[in-house]
Amino acid sequence: MASQAEIWIDMEEEVIKTAKAVYEKLQTNWEELYGNQSEEVLKRSRSFIENMKEYLFNLERESDNEKTAMISNIEELLAKIQKLQKELHIKESIDMEFEPLAEVNNKLYNMFSSHMRLKRERQAEYKKLRDEEEELCKLLRLQLAPEVKGVASQAEMNNLEELIEELKEQKAEMENSIDDLRNKCTELMNELGVSPLLSIEKFCISGNTTLFSYDRDTEKELKKLLEKMLNQQQSAIEEANQLRSKLSVLWDRVTVPHHIRDEVLSNCRGHSKHEIAQLRNEVNRCEELKRANLKIYVSKVKEELQSWWDKCCFSDVQRASFRHFHETRLTEDLLEILEMELEKVRGFYMKYEHIYQMNEERRIMFEKFRELEESAKDSNRLFNRGCLLLKEEKARKKLQREMPALETKLKAKLDEFEATEGEPFLIFGKDLRLEMEEEWQEVHQNRDAKKTARKVAKTVGVAQPAANMGTPLMMRKRKLPPSSSSSRTNVSKVCKVASNTSIHTYSLSSCSTDKSAASSKKL
Repeated sequence: MASQAEIWIDMEEEVIKTAKAVYEKLQTNWEELYGNQSEEVLKRSRSFIENMKEYLFNLERESDNEKTAMISNIEELLAKIQKLQKELHIKESIDMEFEPLAEVNNKLYNMFSSHMRLKRERQAEYKKLRDEEEELCKLLRLQLAPEVKGVASQAEMNNLEELIEELKEQKAEMENSIDDLRNKCTELMNELGVSPLLSIEKFCISGNTTLFSYDRDTEKELKKLLEKMLNQQQSAIEEANQLRSKLSVLWDRVTVPHHIRDEVLSNCRGHSKHEIAQLRNEVNRCEELKRANLKIYVSKVKEELQSWWDKCCFSDVQRASFRHFHETRLTEDLLEILEMELEKVRGFYMKYEHIYQMNEERRIMFEKFRELEESAKDSNRLFNRGCLLLKEEKARKKLQREMPALETKLKAKLDEFEATEGEPFLIFGKDLRLEMEEEWQEVHQNRDAKKTARKVAKTVGVAQPAANMGTPLMMRKRKLPPSSSSSRTNVSKVCKVASNTSIHTYSLSSCSTDKSAASSKKL
C-alpha cells in the first residue's frame, strides 16, 4: 500500500501532466487559428497563465479562509465548552494533539452538544424540584430556599432533593396533625352537643377540602377551635359540677327522695348542653320549693353555718361579726345572705384545709409531747415492767424527728396565707404562729422550773439527814430485804436508768427513809 507522501507525489505529477497537456492542446489550436508567429497566440498563452494563477490563488485563498474559519470555530467551541463546564461544575478534556482540524472541530461540537443537553436536562430537573419545593413551602408557610444562580451543580441538586424530602415529612406530619385535631374537635363538639356553624366547624365534621385545604393556616385554625372547645368543655364541666353540688345541698334542704336524685343524676352524667339544661331546671324547681319553706331552710342553713364555723375554729367575735345570723325576720334575701356566708366559710375551709389538717396533726403531736414530759416527772415509771421506758424513748425520738419538720412546713404555709390574705391565720381568734411560740415558751419555762426544783430538792435531801443524825449518809449501812437474783438485777437496771434522769432525788430520799427506819427499829 502506497504511503501518503507517494500519493501526494503522484497527484502532483498528474496535475502537472494535465496542465501541460491542456496547455499544449491550446497552443496547437491557437497556432492553427492564428499562425505560429502570431501575437494573438502569445497573448492567449499569457492570459491562460494568468487565469491559471488566479484560479490556483483563489483555491489557496478559499482553503486558507476555510482553515481560518475552522480555527475560529474551534476556539469559539472551546470557549463555550469551558463556560458550560464551569456552569455545570464538571471537568472533561479532549485529546486534540496531532488531530486534523476538522476532526477536532467535530469532537468539540459533539462535546458542546452533550454539555448543552446536560444543561437543559439539569435546568428542567431543577425547575421541577423548585416548583415542588414552592408548593410544599406554600402549604407549610415556609420561606423558599435561596435560588441557585446559573445552572445548579449536582451537589446542589442533591441538597434540594434532601430539602424536599424533609418538607414532605413535615407535610405528612402536618396532615396527621390536622386529622388528629379534626377528630378531637369533632369529639368535643359531639360531647358538648354543639352544632357546626362556622366553616372550620363544618370542615371538622365533613372533612371537605373545598372549604379548607391541608395547610398551616388550617392547622392554626383547628388549634384555635380545639382550644375554644376545650375551654367550653372545662366551663361546661365546672358548671355541671357546680349545679350538681348545688343540687346536693338543695336536695338535702328540701328533702328530695333518693330515687328522684338518682334518676336526675343518671340522666345528667355528662356536661352537654341538654344535660346542663336539665340540671338547671332541677335547680330552679328546688329553689321554688326552698322559697316555699323559708323557716325550715333558714334553720338548716344556720346549723350548717355553725358546723363550718366550728371546722374553721372561728372565735365568738368572728361569729358575732356576721350580724345576719341572729336576724329574726325571715325573707328570701336573708336566706340568700346566709347561703352566701355559708359558701364563703365553706370555700375558706376548702381552700386552707391543708393548714387545718397540719395544725390538727401538730396539736396531736404536741399533746403526746406534753404527756411524755409529764410522765418523765413520775419516778414510779422506772419500776414499771413491759419496756415502758423504751417505748417512751422511741416515741420521744419520733416526735423530735417529725414535729420540727411539720412545724417548718406549717410556718411556710402560714407565710403563704399571710402573703395572700394580708392577715394572720387565726385559730379561735388567736394568731396560730404566736400560739405555737407561746406553747414552746411554756415548755421551756416548765423545764427551767423543774431543773431549779431538782437542784433545791437535791441540796435539801443531802444536807438535812447529815445534820440530824451526825453520820455521813454514805457511811451508814442498811440491810436489804431478802430477794431473789432477778429482783437484784431489776434494782441494778433501775439504778442505771436513774443515773441519767431526774430520779437522783427520789433514790436518795428513799435510801434515807430506809436507813432511818432501820435505826429506829434497832433502838
